[in-house]
Amino acid sequence: MGAASYDLGVAKVFLALEGADAGNAGKDSGMSLGVSLPLGKQTTVGLGYATETTTVSGLADGKANSFGVQAVYNLTPAAALYVGYNSTDNQAAGNATKVTTNKFATGLRYNF
Repeated sequence: MGAASYDLGVAKVFLALEGADAGNAGKDSGMSLGVSLPLGKQTTVGLGYATETTTVSGLADGKANSFGVQAVYNLTPAAALYVGYNSTDNQAAGNATKVTTNKFATGLRYNF
């Protein structure tokens, strides 16, 4: 459907909407939103949330929700350290079981 971002000066905000119709295979719709906050010249923190619903005729709706946070510390214009966390709840269409996945990441990013 579409996405947009806006720089507020003290933060950047992001919004995206999506939808698909696969006929008898089902429909889905979702949205995501986020914010990126600079904390000085070298550090940025980002927060994001996304949700999606899948509808298949004759089955209970499937749902997914995800939340993430990330911090980036720029060492140089080309190198940065990062740390992040993401938690996702996922329930497939027609399935009563919800699966939660938690991920943690850290590393060094270098742009050539």
